[in-house]
Amino acid sequence: MPRQNFATQFQEDLESHLAQILHDNPGVTHIEAAKLAQNVMLSNNPLVPPLRCLINDLPNELLAHIFQLGLVMEEEDQDEEESDDEAEEGTASDMSVDDQEIVDADEEQDAADGWEDETDSDESEIVRTKKSIIRHALKGSDDMDADSDDSDSDSDAGSDSDADSSDAELWSPFPVLVSHVCRQWREVAIETPTLWTNISFGAEVPLDAIKVYLQRSKGHPIHVAIDAQRTDEPDIDEVATDEYMEMNRSLELRTREDLNELYPDSGEIYLSSLSLKEVSDFLDIVLAHVERWKSFEAFVTFYSYMFLILERLSKARGAPLLESFQLYSYAYPEDDEHFEHFQPAELRTAFTMFGRAPLPCLQTTALWGVHLDWENSDSLLHGLKELELAYHCLDVLPSYAVFKRMMESSPALETLTLMNSGPGEPDDWPTGESDLISAPSIRNLVLCHLSASYLSTFFDHMSLPGVRHIAFDLANEDYSSFVRHLALAAPGRSQSFLSQLESIKLSHLPADDASSKKMLEQLVHLQHLNINCDEGEDSPVFLQLMDPQTTNPSSETTSPKLYCPQLRHLTVAGVASPQLKAFVTARMEAGLPLKKVSMSEFDDLEETDEQWLKSNLDELDFFVPSEYEEDDEDEDPLDITIDDML
Repeated sequence: MPRQNFATQFQEDLESHLAQILHDNPGVTHIEAAKLAQNVMLSNNPLVPPLRCLINDLPNELLAHIFQLGLVMEEEDQDEEESDDEAEEGTASDMSVDDQEIVDADEEQDAADGWEDETDSDESEIVRTKKSIIRHALKGSDDMDADSDDSDSDSDAGSDSDADSSDAELWSPFPVLVSHVCRQWREVAIETPTLWTNISFGAEVPLDAIKVYLQRSKGHPIHVAIDAQRTDEPDIDEVATDEYMEMNRSLELRTREDLNELYPDSGEIYLSSLSLKEVSDFLDIVLAHVERWKSFEAFVTFYSYMFLILERLSKARGAPLLESFQLYSYAYPEDDEHFEHFQPAELRTAFTMFGRAPLPCLQTTALWGVHLDWENSDSLLHGLKELELAYHCLDVLPSYAVFKRMMESSPALETLTLMNSGPGEPDDWPTGESDLISAPSIRNLVLCHLSASYLSTFFDHMSLPGVRHIAFDLANEDYSSFVRHLALAAPGRSQSFLSQLESIKLSHLPADDASSKKMLEQLVHLQHLNINCDEGEDSPVFLQLMDPQTTNPSSETTSPKLYCPQLRHLTVAGVASPQLKAFVTARMEAGLPLKKVSMSEFDDLEETDEQWLKSNLDELDFFVPSEYEEDDEDEDPLDITIDDML
């Protein structure tokens, strides 16, 4: 509508309202009538704050549900951002130093705490804050970013409102955020136990905040996490000890003993983000609620911290609700030659967990660089759906008999991950038919950093008819013999293991052309191939998928065919768009068109090629390869999941 028409419409509406008000109220003055007409005309204007906060009319039950949605979305946002942040800062905690606010708030009455119902002076600011949080919960976090300038009321009354809103220290967890908006929201948040069930302890998280979270969770199942990874500090030799201690006083590392670990072969001394005493104090608090644990995870760089955790958990009473148990120690040596013997030897003690009490709900166990008393840890290795063993020294690996018992006691196991780990002493594995390990339920298999000879022996002793998705990350030797071995008939079957696969990820699988072709010949049911061709790795496989094969070379009537006739989805890194276009064209001309291509966003893509790919595929998308998500020196293995591998 032209601006002139707006002016005309406004004039007509104003005159109409004035006439009606003067007619209905004979004693009112023209000035009073004009004010009444203005109120009527602005009553439904979206640019003017309402006379009262309409969100206050929402039932408390609906508010609590919206808060829960906001918490879930915050966790999802954190998962997406972790890969960018962890390389520099380590695993982000669900709590922050700002959680001390909830402790302070509980020590005083709400009115004295500054979290009172809105008044006329702060009405519009409170309303904007509420609306932005509601939008965040119902639509997504982008709205919160857009409204960040309008949300200063979320901070404590004594905090600096002019501080940089992008400063990480100003970030508060969602439950704290919504409990510091107004009295009603505070009451609803505090009385919603499921908002307070993530008990995550890391640097700068006050133990008093942990206690408040536990109190507000009101007996509900809780998720417990400890992040005691190292900080990246300068070499102790570069500064005087007193100066170095002063630098780290903010971390409350108060004694020379807190600089207690010499990182292997680096000549540098690093700090943990927490002291051993802080970890011990945290365990004192949360172990009193072990019967409520639904999940437990710990991340450490120095094994002395993991030793403390293991020692304490070995004495704990049972955890009947525990579904997930994950321990990650990044103290393992980077060089394979150091994997023979566990170091330090004085921390080699193998523990059992939770007094060997049954764990009837346990579904996931992950042990990175952490060994147990395997013979007596059936409760942790029984009835699982997902098992992950990684980076174990040769002298602390489980025996073949124990590994066989793990597999057979978890008849619903779906995902098995072995990364530089698995049953030890392959030369001594029994060869009898009754000693074959049958694991028909496994569908997802991830194998990393294992030798070709070990893998060949492993597949000779495993019956895995249910595996449909596999991922390999292997390097530093020629795996041609292993690849040819996989192309042979699987134990107890007439077909090869490869013939049953629907998806395969080849991060690194060095093999010669002949062996690669043997593998491709067997992938007759493959639907999704994820391949890394950076620096020429596994590129022969990519090129061979465009070359015709002949199923019976001696027959003159046999027409050439392409490998992997069921292939519909290709995920690829290290391939430029002209080569990718040629690949898609070759599959189309052979009558085996691709439906979807996922391409590394770091690979060259010409605009014309992108348009061509989009017009000849159902879907073209882009991803960030894991090697670009973090620095090589600070690679975080937490990001390696079955979804990423497959």
